[in-house]
Amino acid sequence: MRIKKKGDVKPFRETMAYRLLIVLVSILIVLFSMFEMITQYSVNNTAFIAALVAGVIFTVILFYNLEQARHMPMPERKRHR
Repeated sequence: MRIKKKGDVKPFRETMAYRLLIVLVSILIVLFSMFEMITQYSVNNTAFIAALVAGVIFTVILFYNLEQARHMPMPERKRHR
């Protein structure tokens, strides 16, 4: 067994799991907003516009976090898997 040194522990916000969790939530919200846009297109313009704005915002958040996850430093042992 290995004992981790205290210097190796990272805050949760700097981990890959945090970024991928945000990516998952963003994907779910984008899919939900697309569903709302489809269902509210001819019924209510206000709900359509709100779903469109939410979809655009969370699409930007999705791609931003994917880019941040791409450039995260990985430990040497995980890099070769």
